[in-house]
Amino acid sequence: MIELLDIQHSPPVSPIRRVQRARNVDVTRSCQAQHTLRRARRKAGTVNNQVELSFDGPLAIVELRRGPHNFFDEKSLRELGDALVDADSRPDARTVVFCSQGKNFCAGADLRGGNEQDLRRIYRAAAVLFTTRKPIVAAMQGAAVGGGLGLALVADFRVAAPDARFTANFSRLGFHQGFGLSVTLPALVGQQRALELLYTGRNVGAHEALTLGLCDRLSEGDPRDAAVSMATEIAAAAPLAVQAIRSTMRGNLAARVVAALHEETAAQIALFATHDFQEGVSASLQKTNARLQRNLMSTVRRNSCDFRAISGNACLLGPSATTSLGSPLNATSGVTGLSDVVYAALRKHLTCNAEPSVALQRS
Repeated sequence: MIELLDIQHSPPVSPIRRVQRARNVDVTRSCQAQHTLRRARRKAGTVNNQVELSFDGPLAIVELRRGPHNFFDEKSLRELGDALVDADSRPDARTVVFCSQGKNFCAGADLRGGNEQDLRRIYRAAAVLFTTRKPIVAAMQGAAVGGGLGLALVADFRVAAPDARFTANFSRLGFHQGFGLSVTLPALVGQQRALELLYTGRNVGAHEALTLGLCDRLSEGDPRDAAVSMATEIAAAAPLAVQAIRSTMRGNLAARVVAALHEETAAQIALFATHDFQEGVSASLQKTNARLQRNLMSTVRRNSCDFRAISGNACLLGPSATTSLGSPLNATSGVTGLSDVVYAALRKHLTCNAEPSVALQRS
């Protein structure tokens, strides 16, 4: 009775307190629902807007879902990185199969409406893809063009369909290669063959790609089936031994790719300002042959690009200069990754139009 009287005579709960209690219940229920969803995703995989991660026994399947051509942007690369990192954290996943939805494996970067900062962010997201520990087998159909070729070379192995096509078409666009291809391409095909592919920008079919080393196996039908078969072979080996072997063989690949991304980004941003780039892109869209200039220095459009605004590049060096991806760079090191003709064009532009913080030098 005493307890009943105490309850009956307890002070009434204010309306504000009732709302607060209701909100607490809602928050608790929401957290529980989110936890349940996360637990289900951890068990069955994850589906983001542009990337799907699923699991099949010892295999993690990562699929880029931007068909039919699978152009990538910062968001899709970040989702790819998240998926690969997630697969890395699963002890039951031993090998990753990387595939894409649609006609082409990846037709390159989607830079519509982008600017220099967007390009840097794309390559920051790309750098993450080279930092994971588990072997990756890519299933490739259709075209891997430009940055799409760079994305394909993130994988340890590539299984190509008969219609697969590999193209480093940057020079035909009046552009510089990116996505770490300065490191990954010569590692596969050798320095001389890499130079030939980059200089000419020609297409490489699946059978020639197998001969060159751009792909490792050809499939008779769906390359996913052959990629799963190869990944299953790898997964049958001791997982710790495989990861140790991979770490030893790759060495400092990730660091070398990041360093290359610094140089590639600087060169790409420099070439944004040339008539050759505009002509190359226009001709590509119109399916015509580009009329590219011979002398790059005469094609720098001085009124269209203020190089002083590109403060993050290795193009402009000051006492506290940084590379395009934000890492410190010695001001005396110069633009070592740019070709002499690009370097000369930038130097001519700067001396005619701006006062750089320090003289451009080459070590």
